[in-house]
Amino acid sequence: MHVTVSLQQYDVICNTFSGSVPPPGNTKGKRMKRPVPTILLVCSAACALLLGGCGTRDQHARAIQTAIENYTDYYIEVYDLAGQVGEQYRQLDSLQGAIDYTITVDIPNYSAVDPGLAGFTAPATDYAAMSAAQYRATSAASLRASLEAYALDNAFSTYVELPVTFSLTDSGRGLSAAMSQTSRNDIKTVVDGMVNSLLSSCDGYTQNLRLSSAADARFTLLKSLFGGDYAALTNVLSVSDNKDGTYTLSLSYPDPYDVFAALAQQYYDSFNQPFYGDARTAVLSADDLSGVGTADMATAYGDVIFAFDETSGAFSLSDASAVETQIASAKSESEAAATSRVNEEWRVPEVEAPSNGAILEGTTGGNQIVFVSDVSLGKYYYVRFYLLPGDDADEEGTLAAGVFIVGGKKATIHLPSGYYSITCYVGDAWYGLDALFGPDGTSFDGGNAVRSRSGYINTISFE
Repeated sequence: MHVTVSLQQYDVICNTFSGSVPPPGNTKGKRMKRPVPTILLVCSAACALLLGGCGTRDQHARAIQTAIENYTDYYIEVYDLAGQVGEQYRQLDSLQGAIDYTITVDIPNYSAVDPGLAGFTAPATDYAAMSAAQYRATSAASLRASLEAYALDNAFSTYVELPVTFSLTDSGRGLSAAMSQTSRNDIKTVVDGMVNSLLSSCDGYTQNLRLSSAADARFTLLKSLFGGDYAALTNVLSVSDNKDGTYTLSLSYPDPYDVFAALAQQYYDSFNQPFYGDARTAVLSADDLSGVGTADMATAYGDVIFAFDETSGAFSLSDASAVETQIASAKSESEAAATSRVNEEWRVPEVEAPSNGAILEGTTGGNQIVFVSDVSLGKYYYVRFYLLPGDDADEEGTLAAGVFIVGGKKATIHLPSGYYSITCYVGDAWYGLDALFGPDGTSFDGGNAVRSRSGYINTISFE
């Protein structure tokens, strides 16, 4: 920061290096006053001489001068601070509580500077470390730093004048001034607007920004090819301008065979109980890779080509055939393996239904029992008869026979004399004796013991 103070006026020049918005407003011709080393050395003494015998007006000026000196956001210059404060001081109402001053600050008109002359060179792109937006911000900060350094050593023919508001407060330990947030935003708007306008005229920057934008576009354009989460894992090694409106991106990414093999394992692990009926077909998607560790996977490489539309400013996918073939092959292979494994280990297939009246468990012989089925309960019945030690149906019996019955038909079974409990299973698809009718089957029991005795034909039905 440089501060020049004279008995006639306060001239304050503030410089900072930190780092998009409309072009400047009014400009005026003015040559910047340059402090020399001897003035810098005696600055504090000059302030003391000037302010020592001054009253309230000078206290106001000193508070504003301190606020300007402490402002570090952007490079600004202030001339004739004493005059500006004095003019407004005469119009102050002694009874008013809040005291605001409007001070005109000068901002060099950067729009008139050649960026190269100011020492600016467009930064190189780093596709792995920054997005296009980050590259734009980095470039803008670099250009601004170059321009502000240039402003320290060179006079400008034009400046942007900007009114800035300072509010004075008395904390009990003396007056202090603070620049309003609105004024800070106004300075930012003006400076950033000039910097960004100038930046867009730099060929090196615009080319590098285009390359960065092409790299960014991969997340959207490759989502349907890779899958959302998978596309986010792609890294850009380089972007080449093909000089025909297209750009070639060289990519690295986790090997698709490893990625889809991990997804296939996830699919298999999701099965924890048998399923019945039709075979399942594994469909694997890399949209969601949560739970898939990719850090230790092998790395694959491939090129894709993006086309750029100058009118819309948008990229589109022009050719990704090699990568598409690689991913499709890995996906197909893993889906086939997962499908085979799951169906082999977890599927219970439907089997051909036995004939009506077929005895599938136990033996038949003895007294005749007729079972009448109702088709409204189900397509098939399977009935088990348990021989009881007595005549109490609640007692545990021993399986004597099991008969398969087609719904709506009768079946005859012969059982030795005694009391039997009955359990009837009903369903529409037969999976064999172990699974019977699967999870969709229904079971019933008679609740009473059925007696088989010589010379009698017992008829049983479930309705």
